[in-house]
Amino acid sequence: MPRPKVVAPVTGTPGPDKEIGATPAEGTEERRYREGRAEVLERRVTLGGQTTVYRMVRHPWGAVFHFKDGEAISATAWDQAFPREGR
Repeated sequence: MPRPKVVAPVTGTPGPDKEIGATPAEGTEERRYREGRAEVLERRVTLGGQTTVYRMVRHPWGAVFHFKDGEAISATAWDQAFPREGR
């Protein structure tokens, strides 16, 4: 039986331009990417040294799911966090 692959979590993993233990800059960081056939919009919001990760996952069949720190949230909660952004 093959051994499971160990994957480092995205949070807390320093990139080439990140310093270990560095405090993230205040504000919002956004990136878009694909997971399988789904389109993902990820926003990292940092306030007071605390980072919250929001994700909107849009599937090819039309379903849209929203997440805050890995937990499902409603479209209304997403709209309250990002009022200028439509679904």
